[in-house]
Amino acid sequence: MRKITTMGHTKKKTFSCEKCGKEYRVLGCLKTHLKLCTIEDFECEECGEGFATQAALNVHKKAHTIRKCDECGEGFATQAALNVHKKAHTIHKCDECGEGFSRKAALSVHKKVHIIHECDECGDEFATQAALSVHEKVHIIHECDECGEEFAEKAALSVHKTVHNVHECYECGEEFPKKAALIVHKKVHNIHECDECGEEFAEKAALSVHKTVHNVHECYECGEEFPKKPALIVHKKVHNIYECYECGEEFAEKPALIVHKKVHNIHECDECGEEFAKKPALNVHKKVHNIHECDECGEEFAKKPALTVHKKVHSVHKMIPTANADGGPALESYW
Repeated sequence: MRKITTMGHTKKKTFSCEKCGKEYRVLGCLKTHLKLCTIEDFECEECGEGFATQAALNVHKKAHTIRKCDECGEGFATQAALNVHKKAHTIHKCDECGEGFSRKAALSVHKKVHIIHECDECGDEFATQAALSVHEKVHIIHECDECGEEFAEKAALSVHKTVHNVHECYECGEEFPKKAALIVHKKVHNIHECDECGEEFAEKAALSVHKTVHNVHECYECGEEFPKKPALIVHKKVHNIYECYECGEEFAEKPALIVHKKVHNIHECDECGEEFAKKPALNVHKKVHNIHECDECGEEFAKKPALTVHKKVHSVHKMIPTANADGGPALESYW
């Protein structure tokens, strides 16, 4: 609305409309008129539409300020609306198949479908590296140098090589002409293998207990084998090893083993290794080893009194009559 002015020839105050020139004596009438006056002095240069005020024209002009999308040409009245629209054109495409995703994270998840793990040996493909690693073990072939036979496991090849009298350590590949030498060597790798079935153990004592299944009792110090456990126990004394055959625990000293065996209520004979559940039974057995031998003839007796009686035979001098100087009889002793 323009500034209201007053004019007139009779010095009466009047109010005129700046748009159409009509005059009113009452200001209130002019204000009512101005609301209805349709003369438009402010015209839009873009479309020719007219407006009563500059402010109205300015508001209208914003409709012609179009923000166009570079991708599709669609126009928007505000920059915010254009920005929201542009997200529809922000497509993350998969290089492998061309599939598009509105979010980059979704594309990253999708790309895993195209990550193929291929086996170099046979070309078989797997979705994960772990699955490929498991598969590749099929192609790990262990071949016998002697006959060309192949095995999936190196341990199986080592057992096979014994046919060719070659005993190979599958840990380092070193070969030995005798199994005993291989057994001693394997101690370097802390591997204790059963000669009968090839089963391996981390501890020597565990192998010794296992070998009883095959009725073979082997000394893990030197590899010597025995058909009976007591014989092995007696043998181990050579290596200063005293083993409890009940639990496999070993001792460096015999007294320690004897004390330990009381836990199992086992009483062992020091002479032959035979064991008894009760101490009295062991005492009776020990008398077998109390042999009393005659120094003169080598005859043996179970009891000392019997030997004493026997020795009298050697201490008696057989009396043989001889002639004395006076012609009387004389006694001669001989054995």
